[in-house]
Amino acid sequence: MNARRIKKAIRRISLLPKNKYLYKYLINKVKHFWYKFRKSTKVAYPQTIMLELTNRCNIACVTCPREYEYGKAMAQGTISVNQAKKVIDELWCRLDSIGLTGMGETFLFKEIEEVVNYIKSKNRGIIISVSTNAVLPDFIERVKPLIGKNLTLLRLQSMTRLIMIFTIRLSLNWRFKN
Repeated sequence: MNARRIKKAIRRISLLPKNKYLYKYLINKVKHFWYKFRKSTKVAYPQTIMLELTNRCNIACVTCPREYEYGKAMAQGTISVNQAKKVIDELWCRLDSIGLTGMGETFLFKEIEEVVNYIKSKNRGIIISVSTNAVLPDFIERVKPLIGKNLTLLRLQSMTRLIMIFTIRLSLNWRFKN
């Protein structure tokens, strides 16, 4: 285990409510490291989840699985806020991070701010990352409410000749240029 992981775990523990949820988090961490050490086929609860809020997208990238036969055959839709909250409720106390991502443009999900606020209301220490192609006409207006308040990571995915993935760490001082 490196220093970054230890620092991350200490920060996460310090932000957990000091009650039964701290116990659940620590037990899950111990199980994870024990199973890994023993090279066991057993697994602890996940420490990171990817929650697909929508699989609808506003662009058609040639590298996207949605553009192939099996991708075109998939039903398109969004998860309800209540379903997202149910998943979060079940796992939040054991998680280090939640990725809001999937086969679609995450910011097409209109209630994204509500979901991010809900995650942070459960635990301020959960790292939230959002993947986006950032090409919606009103993208800046959709992101502004999340900047500095809740969002930890924003992954911009853009298509040119190669897929370029940029990770921007957002802080309280970060602002859009007008």
